[in-house]
Amino acid sequence: MIKSRVSTGSYEVGKESELAPMLKVVQIYADLFKNELMVDLEAGEQQIMQRVMYFVDRGHLEVSENKKTVRVANTPNSITLIDFFS
Repeated sequence: MIKSRVSTGSYEVGKESELAPMLKVVQIYADLFKNELMVDLEAGEQQIMQRVMYFVDRGHLEVSENKKTVRVANTPNSITLIDFFS
């Protein structure tokens, strides 16, 4: 969701995005890959949040206390990362 907003120029660093729609999209992709690869890929909410927290721990993302929104941290490394993947 953040990446698509960056690519259209409508994302601002520090602006929060809802996590719930992102979790649904990741679960859909996991189901698609499961069908393609014939491998049962785990994509539960807890596992997805662990992957989000990987980027939080490295200072690229910030998650709200209630775990409902995420935003890109306003650091040179995180902005470079988002630009690269966009």
